[in-house]
Amino acid sequence: MKKVMLIVFLLLTLLLHSCAFLLPEDDVLQSLGEYGNKEEGVNAGFRDVTIYIKYYYDDIDLTGNNYFDPVTEENLSVLGEYVADFEKWVACVKESEAFHFYDFSLENADDQDYLYLLDESDEGLDKEDYKIYFFDSQTNVLYYFRNTW
Repeated sequence: MKKVMLIVFLLLTLLLHSCAFLLPEDDVLQSLGEYGNKEEGVNAGFRDVTIYIKYYYDDIDLTGNNYFDPVTEENLSVLGEYVADFEKWVACVKESEAFHFYDFSLENADDQDYLYLLDESDEGLDKEDYKIYFFDSQTNVLYYFRNTW
């Protein structure tokens, strides 16, 4: 019985550690420093992963950050294409509790906000693997979008 319990414990430990890839512990997020709070929605299937996280910051200045660029008309247009794609995935899983708080709107974006978009899709494939970091400077909220399939 002790051997069975040990095996179950080890399997659970491995399972929990294998889920760590879902959450963004990366250089971009770390470049912003400590956040105060967060809300997260994660949907992971066999091959696809959809993640939406809102990070709340007390005070932050992105001037000189190596990742983020100020929002412009051009990159806002590109962002709109990705958000439209992301929202298709959210619509598939919105009934789950994981995405009940999805509230991102491009209408609130302006030239005071910051954006970092990383598309890691295979060449020739459109929007199959991307990460979006959108910082709303009026609310000090970082919106993180992750989609891969």
